Amino acid sequence: MLPSTTTTTTDDAKFSCVNLRNFRRRASNIKVERTYFLLIHLFLYIIIFIIICIQYGQLNNKQEKILSVLNSNHNLTFHQQFQSRLLNHN
Repeated sequence: MLPSTTTTTTDDAKFSCVNLRNFRRRASNIKVERTYFLLIHLFLYIIIFIIICIQYGQLNNKQEKILSVLNSNHNLTFHQQFQSRLLNHN
């Protein structure tokens, strides 16, 4: 919204005088609106970061479970192979 102006005519020339009080008030409102806009964006980025951290933690837990299952399977297979070698040598 444009600030209110007063137009004065002198000698067929027009001069515009801006009402500075209204302009300052509106400029202040713009700063407040920009501050709110930035705070909202910052808040959204923080939420996104938290969600990513939670997902990363869940992914690490799943990887640890998978690795433990693979290690137990590997140990079982290694134990079975070792037993079969011992039986074959006897």
